[in-house]
Amino acid sequence: MTISRGVRLPEARFMQIYEIWQAARRNRGIQLNEVINVILDLGLMTFARLPQSMRERAFSKQTIRSEQRFREHLDVRIRKISSSLRLDNHLGFALSAPAKEIIREQAKRSKSSMSAIARSRILSAEAAK
Repeated sequence: MTISRGVRLPEARFMQIYEIWQAARRNRGIQLNEVINVILDLGLMTFARLPQSMRERAFSKQTIRSEQRFREHLDVRIRKISSSLRLDNHLGFALSAPAKEIIREQAKRSKSSMSAIARSRILSAEAAK
């Protein structure tokens, strides 16, 4: 969907987005809109995990000091949220011997790890829901 209205940002905020885009563009040919969409997705996920009181406080008028305190509290909360979203968290579960053998054979054929095969199966099962 194309939005015809412009979005106004402080120059410093736009420069942060621009720097992210420059780094992403160097590695792969990524457009600025893609960067903005990723940043918005991450922000929306984070915002959805905040308690209602913090969501409301984010839009309220505050003094400079109270805004600084709020941002400190928000930073702590976001760090907790981001640590719960890490992709390198370990998950242990038991599989039957035949299931392990199937995954082991598939990992050998694809020259990847058993963990990568298990992750892809779990993620594809979640996506199918």
